[in-house]
Amino acid sequence: MPMALIALGSNLGPRRACLEEALRRLAGLPGTRLLRRSAWARSEPEAPGDGPWYLNGAALISTGLRPRALLTQLQRIEVELGRRPRPADRARPLDLDLILYGLLRTTRRDLVVPHPRYRQRSFVLGPGREVAPLQWDPVLAGPLGSADEAP
Repeated sequence: MPMALIALGSNLGPRRACLEEALRRLAGLPGTRLLRRSAWARSEPEAPGDGPWYLNGAALISTGLRPRALLTQLQRIEVELGRRPRPADRARPLDLDLILYGLLRTTRRDLVVPHPRYRQRSFVLGPGREVAPLQWDPVLAGPLGSADEAP
């Protein structure tokens, strides 16, 4: 089964409880097993004045779900745990991003893998390296976040 790297973040409400529940729901997805999870780390919001600091982490899963189906499930979990439509990069109770899915490279309108900005985000790279230090970035043809800038 393919392995997928998921980034988790929250900066509204009971952050830790929300992230823990998101992990529980990830592990409960059909054909999916939680392999590793990172420690939680605090990070400053990217946009000035975008609410409290985030609590971030990462999860490595193995899954039988296809990439688009997995993304749909991530979005469903976000909504179930309180996320509402708002501009990108704004405060939210939960953000789940599909960072890597095996060695898949795709730039479809509804699915971009690897996540296009993960290499510039220390709040993704740190936890990602913690759970998947040998994970391969198919765009950079090197280990997870082996370059600090997009190709």
